[in-house]
Amino acid sequence: MATRPLAGITVVDLGGTVATAACGRLFADFGARVIDLEPPGGFETRRLAPLAGGESALHGLLSPSKESAIVASEADALRWCAGTDIVLDFGPPRIRHARIHEASPRAIVGALSWHGLTGPLASTAGSDATIAAQVGWIKGFGKPGDTPRIPAGFPLSLLGGVTAFIALSAELTARELGRARANAVVDVSVLESAMCLTEVAPIAFFGWADLFLRLGLNRFPPNYPATIYATREGWLGVTALTPKQWRDLCALLDLPEAARDPRFRTYNQRLIHGDAVDAALAPVFLTRSADEWVEAGQARRIPLTRVHTPAQLLASPQLEARGSLRDVALASGRTLRAPSQPFRLTRTPALGAARVAKLGECGAPPSPRTSPVGAAEQRAPLREPTLRPDLLRGVRILDLTMGWAGPLAGRHLADLGAEVIKIESRQRIDWWRGPEVSERFLRERLYEKSVSHNMVNRNKLGITLDFTVPRGRAVFERLVAEADAVIENFSAGVMDKLGLGERELLMINPRLAIVTMPPFGRGGPMHEFRAYGSTVEQASGLPHQNGNPDEPPTMSHIALGDPVAGVHGAAALALALLHVKRTGEGQLVDLSQAEALTSLGVQGVAHQALLGEAPPRLGNRHASYAPQGNYRCAGEDQWLTLTVTSDAQWLALRDAVGDSALFDPALEGAAARRAEHERIDAAISAWALARERDDVVEILRARGIPAAGVHDVNEVLLHPQLEARGFWQWIEREVVGTQPSPSAPHRTSDAPHAIELPAPLLGEHTREVLGTLLALSGAEMDALEAEGVIGTEPSFALADGGL
Repeated sequence: MATRPLAGITVVDLGGTVATAACGRLFADFGARVIDLEPPGGFETRRLAPLAGGESALHGLLSPSKESAIVASEADALRWCAGTDIVLDFGPPRIRHARIHEASPRAIVGALSWHGLTGPLASTAGSDATIAAQVGWIKGFGKPGDTPRIPAGFPLSLLGGVTAFIALSAELTARELGRARANAVVDVSVLESAMCLTEVAPIAFFGWADLFLRLGLNRFPPNYPATIYATREGWLGVTALTPKQWRDLCALLDLPEAARDPRFRTYNQRLIHGDAVDAALAPVFLTRSADEWVEAGQARRIPLTRVHTPAQLLASPQLEARGSLRDVALASGRTLRAPSQPFRLTRTPALGAARVAKLGECGAPPSPRTSPVGAAEQRAPLREPTLRPDLLRGVRILDLTMGWAGPLAGRHLADLGAEVIKIESRQRIDWWRGPEVSERFLRERLYEKSVSHNMVNRNKLGITLDFTVPRGRAVFERLVAEADAVIENFSAGVMDKLGLGERELLMINPRLAIVTMPPFGRGGPMHEFRAYGSTVEQASGLPHQNGNPDEPPTMSHIALGDPVAGVHGAAALALALLHVKRTGEGQLVDLSQAEALTSLGVQGVAHQALLGEAPPRLGNRHASYAPQGNYRCAGEDQWLTLTVTSDAQWLALRDAVGDSALFDPALEGAAARRAEHERIDAAISAWALARERDDVVEILRARGIPAAGVHDVNEVLLHPQLEARGFWQWIEREVVGTQPSPSAPHRTSDAPHAIELPAPLLGEHTREVLGTLLALSGAEMDALEAEGVIGTEPSFALADGGL
């Protein structure tokens, strides 16, 4: 086994939260020594459901291969920090960062928090539910006129942990490149990391007051069907967006009249007439099993998938074939079978079977040491990052990705100073530039006006290059020789069919990191399945954890699969680049988008693995905390979200509400409050309904209770915390003018990373890149353009359906 990418790195966790645990698990799985510095009673994660014999399976699945040290004082904790590379903390600092750097000048402090280290909400308590409310996830989630829904578990804490890993890996890479920062602190806001899920909507639909109206379970704009149907056995995820997919689905179901129905001509028309679509399709799906429909549909390239239960995930032939399941031995000795990381480095894979440390089970503190001067190879960038951080200056990435997930992965590293070269072709432009294929699309340059595309491709250079033809392929191979990484999200096997698979690329450049991220990864019976982000979510296991127990499996009503895969893709790419700079060895990184989304449901998987039963679907309630819910306030469709995570918060809430029914000693303790949730909900609801939402939120936050208004799309763009931290940056771009763009969710100072370049126009930097990097002459590039290999306009073949 080759040296693991993070061997020799030491990480300590002071935070003890789900977010810091998720970040630390990534470090531990890829070879770092990770030590939890726990108080005498242990981290809170040890008390989170599901529990058996007082042991938390959730803590166990977040803690394989870590050590545990009991620290009773700040001085004791600083002794453990003295020899570390990274210190993870959460919320208002447990130990002042200056004190940590006095003990260990080389340490990089990963300062995670709910809302960031600065701004009016810096010291405000939070929860996954209140963050989901603030970023606009909850507003459109549920039935018309009904209470909005809260996603289950800890999805945003987990996403925040992965986001922190991206930035901390970049800091380690900068150290390898000789650019270690003194007294480094990385500020990671869970609120801002969660914004990647909804960041498109505030800009694209600002002022559309009804955009996030609740349209029904598994029914959300703009596409339909992207939903779930009951079958004779099991639940089926159905996505049919393109005209061909809809026609093929109707043919599969023997519904020619539905294919001809003018109400169903486009995906947004089908959303408007969703009841009629369901009336036509649902009875037919009941005639066969989910597996039978999947086999028949995927044979026609229709994105169908089984909606997996947690039990089916743990017995999944796809996960077994990919080696994605591992055994985790809890401290008690009980072994759980559970998913591993959603990406694997083929030459240095994540740790397999592992065990969880008992409280206080740890070796000696790390020895103090100094950081060596980095000497890793770095390339001269075509454009020096002057406004962005220079952490990844000298790192060059070829970005072949399209849509949302892959480009978001590249954006994270571009924001940290890497030179990311986005490659499209005139014949196959990025489909996120717009779905319309028409003369108007070309004439009015609508492909340059997509808010979605422009947001995920900022800070990149853009070229066109058709590498499916010999002359274009030769140019592409020369670019590969000058790069550190290639990232692509084509369907599985596409690059191999082009003769540009892992083996060929590594023959061109043995130091290359290759990240591939098809929907279900490479290999396994599902590896060639046609899929969208909705398909990925349907297959991930999450729908069986969301919603009420008497309802169908419930999707999250935002396009969850793409951004979550993008964040994990960035983590995979950052790790692979660090490995290359530390070892000089290239390799393939294989990421499954579906497995990335499965990782956000670790609590439900832990319940199934520990107790052998499906996790209960709790609606808006929480498995570990009580009360939690959405409560109607004065005004039309105005809602409060709150979560009580401690007895102290409960007493503060009880005093704020003032209802005598809550002054019952029997309600002390989360378990007692969960048993009396209806009584508590009634009292909170009556109190909140008589007050304005923002007044209620202010009252509760002042008392230390995690609370937030359920924000709509307009409020997200005007959020006071985001505004105070400069999260929205206004960028000038040709064709569209000035538009806001979200900042990176990680920062190295009080100010956000600057956005230096707007998203490139199609082929905008082709001649600069090929002329400067490959020394192609003007005449050579003229010839390539004449042949259609490069250019600045889409091929007019697109008007015949080339997209």
